[in-house]
Amino acid sequence: MTDILQLPGWEATGTRTEQGEFIIEAKYTVPATACIKCGVVGALYRHGTKKVRLRDSPVRGLPAVLDGTVQRYKCRDCGETFLPAMQGIEAARRMTERCVHYIQEQCTRDTFTRIAEHVGCVEGTVRNLAGERIQALNSEFQPYLPEWLGIDETKLDRQMRCILTDVGRNQPIDILADREKPTLARWLHQFKDRSVVKGVAMDMWRPYRDTVKAVIGNDVPVVIDKFHVVRMANQAVDKVRIRVQKEKDARTRVAWKRSNHEGVPMKVDGFATTFSAQ
Repeated sequence: MTDILQLPGWEATGTRTEQGEFIIEAKYTVPATACIKCGVVGALYRHGTKKVRLRDSPVRGLPAVLDGTVQRYKCRDCGETFLPAMQGIEAARRMTERCVHYIQEQCTRDTFTRIAEHVGCVEGTVRNLAGERIQALNSEFQPYLPEWLGIDETKLDRQMRCILTDVGRNQPIDILADREKPTLARWLHQFKDRSVVKGVAMDMWRPYRDTVKAVIGNDVPVVIDKFHVVRMANQAVDKVRIRVQKEKDARTRVAWKRSNHEGVPMKVDGFATTFSAQ
């Protein structure tokens, strides 16, 4: 039959679907050459077989199980019985290595609950593997200080958190635990050469500006990004509009709500001068 398993050292002998899972029957074909207990070579003999049930990455949209048969051995020297180390298998987790890799790749794209449902394992297993994946990514992560630094924030888990971006490359650099001044200062202080920064774009959160001036220097240009300027301007105009509308009579308020494209002339006394006087 076609090798649907495609796992080195394993030979598929059959498949079936059972209780919503895709079962692959297989046998392990690589013989043991040395005792894994005492290390003696050439003193082994076969001692029956053992059934193993291992989780595999999903097949055809179903959770997959490797229903394997493995030769068991006994050592004439130490008398211990054992199973050989199986290629492509993480015995401690009772999973194939590719299933582990599948979970760790998916954990950054989907919820732990959905991944557990797709694989057919418990959510705790997904959480543990995701933790290992995150630790590995963190160990590889190297933050840097760009020429054009962007400082903003977003709300995650009900808390505002500072985000550092490389404006020149249009990509994120790091996200901090909060947006407080000491946290941002610690992040900036990790870089010995802060003279590489040519400019900083940020919102109107004053601790950002104070921190940049204190840590990087007063000579670095600080620019308020367009989004926040436009938003604050719109809010200011709205406040003036609401206040002025409350001061006018009903006829004036109705006339102000009409637009010229409807053919209604804007001939209300004081309309042109109201906002210029604010």
